[in-house]
Amino acid sequence: MSAGAGWFFVGLAGPMVLALAARFVLGRSLREFLTEVCRGDRRGAFWSDVFTLGMLTSAPFAASLHDGLLLMSEPSRVEVASSVALQWFLGVSGIAASLAIQAFSLYFFLERVRCDDPPPARPLGGS
Repeated sequence: MSAGAGWFFVGLAGPMVLALAARFVLGRSLREFLTEVCRGDRRGAFWSDVFTLGMLTSAPFAASLHDGLLLMSEPSRVEVASSVALQWFLGVSGIAASLAIQAFSLYFFLERVRCDDPPPARPLGGS
């Protein structure tokens, strides 16, 4: 494996770690929200898993679009740093695009919950 290939995998690792962190932070609330919106645990879990797979695959896919390091036999430090920074930027852009697609899907495609009855009024001054 060439030195460029090693740095290429370092460039892939950063966005993947960020995608895993985003999944860890958003996972529980997203699953609860989707369970409520989809009116069932199974449908909510399905859509949560679809969104998780989309987020976890978009980061390394987007980060691997730039393969300049793989083409270089002996890259300089500046070339390595700029290439890894570009990979991380593309990976974070992939995560952002995945989140935007998820928000678009939630807003336009998933069935919305309609409340027929308004919530009961609370008495004034009571607990």
